[in-house]
Amino acid sequence: MSVQRLRQVLGSTFTAVVDSSQATVDRVQQRVTAYQQKVAASGKVPAIAKQPQVVTGLANAPLMTFRAIDVLRKTGELTTPQWANMARLSSSWATRRYFWAIAAARTSPGRFRINPECRDLDFHQKTLMSDEFGVGFAGLAMERLFDTTAWVDVSVALADRTRYQNIRRQGRLQPDYLMWQDIPNAPYYVVECKGSQSQRSVSIDQIRRGLEQVPALRFAGQGRQVERLVVATLLQATNTTVFVIDPEDHETPEEREKRVGAERSKATSEKLSENVYFIPDPERFEQKATDARSSQLLNWAGQYRSAAIVEARIEIAPRAKNILDDHPITTREIGDVQFDGFRVPLFPELGIPNVNLFIGVEHDILEIAKRDQTNARAAVDDRKTRLINLRLAHDTGRVSIGPSGTLLAIEGLD
Repeated sequence: MSVQRLRQVLGSTFTAVVDSSQATVDRVQQRVTAYQQKVAASGKVPAIAKQPQVVTGLANAPLMTFRAIDVLRKTGELTTPQWANMARLSSSWATRRYFWAIAAARTSPGRFRINPECRDLDFHQKTLMSDEFGVGFAGLAMERLFDTTAWVDVSVALADRTRYQNIRRQGRLQPDYLMWQDIPNAPYYVVECKGSQSQRSVSIDQIRRGLEQVPALRFAGQGRQVERLVVATLLQATNTTVFVIDPEDHETPEEREKRVGAERSKATSEKLSENVYFIPDPERFEQKATDARSSQLLNWAGQYRSAAIVEARIEIAPRAKNILDDHPITTREIGDVQFDGFRVPLFPELGIPNVNLFIGVEHDILEIAKRDQTNARAAVDDRKTRLINLRLAHDTGRVSIGPSGTLLAIEGLD
């Protein structure tokens, strides 16, 4: 990628269509019905699929506006593995990998488009890119349209040392995420991410499969409300569409009977049926999710040993015996706010000198993530408006600040 093209991509403002229309819901339901009939005709029992529904709050949000660095930040955040030794290898990988794949906007704002060269990629590389952009766009849509500030992998949130529940990702690059806004009584969102570079019919079929996959969580007592979403991103030569569909969620009599029987469980979660889980202790579950989120922030900033200390509280076996040391802290100030993290060369293999990627987290939020989990939520909530205002004030296309305190910045292009 040339420096001039990099400047063009970073300087562009992009739009993507947000589609949660009745017409799309009807197409998905038609695909569900046809598939179930086909499976039944073969003598098999079709999987239970929830009925798709429109997300009413998105009726007046036909377009989402953003910068390239925003979607790359979300892609990097969400595809960085939970565990420290893995995080070091991939925390900036997705971000650097996909700058070249984005075409500069023809107008400002302009439609987000994939570089035409991507059409000639090997099938497996194209699938990988579609999956990861699907994750990034889903995360950005949740951040911008649903005000989410935190997330964890559902498999991490539900894992329990005492019980093996067969919690796992549906696919290596298509995980379910638990996302939420750090304010009291805000809902949890369980989000299934899909991505495609093909055509609308492929995305509709991905949504159909997602209706069978996205887990349902049921809480005892006064646990948070849980909403489920399937978010499918269609990357085309002329446009990008982000489909957001809400699967209905009705508890069956069998699930209710199992839930009542599990009321006194001491486990973090109980599996009631395929992709349905009961949370006996909402406060314990919420603390675990907070720990998992804090470890992700620490990994993002290169604080691997500090992340491992937090991860020890999460109820699954350690993934590595030899934990990597923390990166030496490098700081960057934007406005009057300090971010702690590390720098890496952006494109060293292309011989572009002095162009770096800075990856970090707002100083106070990172410090709280290290030492005081009970105040982690308040730290994010208190600073959210300030961080959003900071992002708007420094909207050059070279800086992306997330409402959770994360930062991705390109340095050395001036």
